[in-house]
Amino acid sequence: GKRDYRPAAGETFFADPIALRAEKGAYICLETTVCGERIPCHPESLLPAFVRTQDGWTHSTDLLFTAMLGCDRPARMRVGFLGDSITQGIGTQPNAYLHWNAVLAEKLGADYAFWNLGLGYARASDAASDGVWLELARQNDAVFLCLGVNDLYHAALSAETLKQNLLRTVRGLKEAGVSVLVQTIPPFEYEGERREIWLQVNGWIRETLAREADAVFDNVPVLGRSAEEPFYSRYGGHPDERGCAAWAEALEPAARRFLENITKG
Repeated sequence: GKRDYRPAAGETFFADPIALRAEKGAYICLETTVCGERIPCHPESLLPAFVRTQDGWTHSTDLLFTAMLGCDRPARMRVGFLGDSITQGIGTQPNAYLHWNAVLAEKLGADYAFWNLGLGYARASDAASDGVWLELARQNDAVFLCLGVNDLYHAALSAETLKQNLLRTVRGLKEAGVSVLVQTIPPFEYEGERREIWLQVNGWIRETLAREADAVFDNVPVLGRSAEEPFYSRYGGHPDERGCAAWAEALEPAARRFLENITKG
């Protein structure tokens, strides 16, 4: 009911609901005004974003981040996708829904409510820190988890540290009653020590973490360049539309079993 709001540090807050009528494929324009020297935004976005300057509205790559824009409708289950920029959809065409989880969501159908929590630069260590990001994931009934690439590329860590961060993330979700399908760390362009850690951790995900989660899906056979070079991506480090379509098609049967088992349980 207020025209402006000043949140406290660390506070989670929500805007008032509004009634809208929009057909599938239509655009909804959200105009937000913020003040301050440091604006919370992200330099990578699939959504068209614009800023108002002295010259009028101009295209911008900096999308002001709102935690969620959602709609209130009946759904059998709330399903979240927790991952990094690959899950966010970077690598696919902007202004379209062609990333792997968007394609998968379309296949699974409107009986489910989906929330893409993919975030560029995100690491398993971020989720394992048990902050706001993991708390958002806990609001779902089921979560598809795909993390680890940025841990390998942007953090000096051991295979054991990455394993523990993935384990803490899965347990943090499970303890909140969230069912988890964990995926292997996707292929990228791994060399040297990174390649060895990637191979070791993915083997551990298939063999050990799978027992902690409710389901596991190995995306490497779909995304890897070949059986001889699985650590190189066939469709680019950030999979393009072809890669995401192949990923979603391969994952769909396992995703359906995963969600149907939750319903039965």
